[in-house]
Amino acid sequence: MYSSRRHLYGSRHYFLWSFIFAFLRRGALHRCEIPTGNSKVRRWSGVLLPVLFLVGLMSLPLSISLVRNYQWERSRPPTTVVPDLIGLPLMTGRERAHSVHLMTKVLGSTWYTNLSPGQITLQSPEAGQRVRLETTIGVELAIAPPDWRPSDPVREESEGCGSPGLPPKKPIIR
Repeated sequence: MYSSRRHLYGSRHYFLWSFIFAFLRRGALHRCEIPTGNSKVRRWSGVLLPVLFLVGLMSLPLSISLVRNYQWERSRPPTTVVPDLIGLPLMTGRERAHSVHLMTKVLGSTWYTNLSPGQITLQSPEAGQRVRLETTIGVELAIAPPDWRPSDPVREESEGCGSPGLPPKKPIIR
């Protein structure tokens, strides 16, 4: 699990070794008792209790870090994943973005694409990114290519130039 605040969870913030040392020192001082009666139960409780204490003590930093990370995640604004809108018609793309609480805005159009006019060719942010709710997705639409024929036709005739690869010497406008 990635955490951008790893510096908060370092071992220097938990005084684990001083607790372990004090626990062991205290246990070593009280071991001078003479065993009487049920020594097996004492032996098991004498081993089990320190082991459980150490396991609990060692899991304490992990538990605290998980709680802090959970609180940090809850304090952030709600987010959603951007859907893939490329290749969809504009209305379908708007509906899909609206279904995950995002908005769309047409930022431009392009005609040099293999998509039919009215379909989304680009989007920003890209699909799969995590963004805040109500973020606007900028899209670019495909349009029909412009007509390259001029409205006033210019008629060109070549004067004596019979080569098909050479340009005419002088255009004649009628």
